[in-house]
Amino acid sequence: MTAACLPAGPAARELPAEEDFDALVSAAIKADNTCSFAKCTVSVVTLGQLCPHCGHRYCLGHHLPEVHGCGERARAHARQRISREGVLYPGSGTKDRFLDPAKRAQLQRKLDKKLDELTGQRRSKRKEKGK
Repeated sequence: MTAACLPAGPAARELPAEEDFDALVSAAIKADNTCSFAKCTVSVVTLGQLCPHCGHRYCLGHHLPEVHGCGERARAHARQRISREGVLYPGSGTKDRFLDPAKRAQLQRKLDKKLDELTGQRRSKRKEKGK
């Protein structure tokens, strides 16, 4: 067949474009199902981790930000979180909650009672030494 015999029109142009589109979709699916680390072909369909800094999926061997190249972004994010929240690790931050007045008064009475008991114990020991 010569070039003059080929049909000209939208049907002739769609065939290569459709094949290219299918190839593009299959390449994207394959790239999404494998580790995004260079030269790693491990499947991440079942056990893949999504990096919160770059958005790529990595296998368990490359999921740490320092391993796959997001170390600086991870450090900057951690510094920003610590400065904003004041929390180095869970439970280390300052408590923002205040006790309700009834609970605070009850704890104050308990503290005063304990201090009075301890003060009384010290006084009795001094009297015994003096005798």
